[in-house]
Amino acid sequence: MSVSLCNTTAHRNLLLAVLVLYDSCDRSYLNCSVMRLLLFILLVFVALTSIVSGLLLFIYPNGSYLGLSTALLSGTAFETFKIPGIVLAVAVGGINLMAVIRNIQAHPQRYNWAIAGSVVLCGWIVVQMLMISTLHWLQFVYLFLALMILLLAFQLKGKWVV
Repeated sequence: MSVSLCNTTAHRNLLLAVLVLYDSCDRSYLNCSVMRLLLFILLVFVALTSIVSGLLLFIYPNGSYLGLSTALLSGTAFETFKIPGIVLAVAVGGINLMAVIRNIQAHPQRYNWAIAGSVVLCGWIVVQMLMISTLHWLQFVYLFLALMILLLAFQLKGKWVV
């Protein structure tokens, strides 16, 4: 016995009406709305986690609150996590927070701020990986987030069309 989705005239008419309705909506506008929302969520996440983590590293420079050891810093110019915490909060968190604010304002430069935030985040992670010579799964998560922010911002900016 075969099952058909359109076994009656009513089902066929309903399916046809849904297809016509779907085809008449502006899919490019919907795609841009979804991309803007996703970009905003990613920027908020990166800004908040960077600022909070940076402040915790500044307040607890031995890294104990975040489960880090100062042994990670051996071979670097830092004895504690205080300076890296400041850089993380101000540079990475601050630029991404500015991107969030510019996106809320629908500022013409909002995508440039998002691109800058993703580049700084990517730079932070790469320098971190090189300096501490230790890999952690969160570094790859944040590299992925930086790449997603970069791609979304370029797409919304209109630099290429997919």
